[in-house]
Amino acid sequence: MHFDESGHIFQKFRNFRILAMSDPLRVTSTEFQKEVGRYADIALTRPVTVTRNGRDRTVLISAEEYLRLKRRDRQVLGLADFDDADLAVIARSEAPEAAAAFDSETR
Repeated sequence: MHFDESGHIFQKFRNFRILAMSDPLRVTSTEFQKEVGRYADIALTRPVTVTRNGRDRTVLISAEEYLRLKRRDRQVLGLADFDDADLAVIARSEAPEAAAAFDSETR
């Protein structure tokens, strides 16, 4: 895997659709059971968190988003997968402003 000086590393991620994970719809399990079809339709565009006794229990997402996450799960790279030129480009790169939405995941 090689990266060019123009920040090609980020171009690989521009085709991914990012759901607003910070704003899932929350519903109780009782509400969910009454209107499963409605919430399944909503989950095509945003995550639906199902709660029970006030606690998050499950999250319903679209099949497309699930498959995207599964593909991403299999794309783990280690340092040995990069040569010195790759690491130098990564060290000089800056994350796009949109990446700030994921800062909470690193805490």
